[in-house]
Amino acid sequence: MSTLRSLNKTLLAAGLAVATLFSPLASQAAEKLKIGTVVWAGYGPFYVADKLDLFKPHGLDVDLQFFNDPALIPTAMVSRALDGGMLTYDQVVASVAKGLKHRVVMPIDFSNGGDAIVANASIQSIADFKGKKVGFNPLSPSDFLLAYALQQNGMSDKDIDAVNMTPEGIPGAMASGNLPVGVTYEPNVSQILSMGGGDKFKVVYSSKDAPGLITDVLVFDEAV
Repeated sequence: MSTLRSLNKTLLAAGLAVATLFSPLASQAAEKLKIGTVVWAGYGPFYVADKLDLFKPHGLDVDLQFFNDPALIPTAMVSRALDGGMLTYDQVVASVAKGLKHRVVMPIDFSNGGDAIVANASIQSIADFKGKKVGFNPLSPSDFLLAYALQQNGMSDKDIDAVNMTPEGIPGAMASGNLPVGVTYEPNVSQILSMGGGDKFKVVYSSKDAPGLITDVLVFDEAV
């Protein structure tokens, strides 16, 4: 119980900090600030700030819009459906390379095992991915993690049978036995590991094996 109370206090403090950091944007926010996000533990302070209305004292009306596919957030920003988004640095770099004007206003968290490549028990290493179906979301942090893991093991996407799938679709596909390898993030990772009695699936590679590779940031369009 003491650990839970400590976590609650930490999230509340972080939520207050998030709300305070938004203050400089208040004068620019004539209406609602629409910010794209996904269900991810690292974004917890934003969820707390939203539920407790911590943005209002700073003159802000923040609307968190949840996406099942993080790769859709940059596109939504381009179309002006969103003012900002919670992205990873690889997504920001890809967007800027396309000529989009994104401004990173704050770091949020570093993934330390929260993003992972999960496989069934028959697969022992990255090398065993060769010729296998691997489910992941293209142009997303999962794609970035997989590409890095393959490269570190002398492989590329040409060595696997890539299957286009959202992060939330991975657990169901692996449970059905149709997908031997999937790339996703928490809480999907824990869900997969708990299936089949807890010994049917395992993490073969995660962001813990590549410190700093996946960094979450809050991004706004330069025009906001």
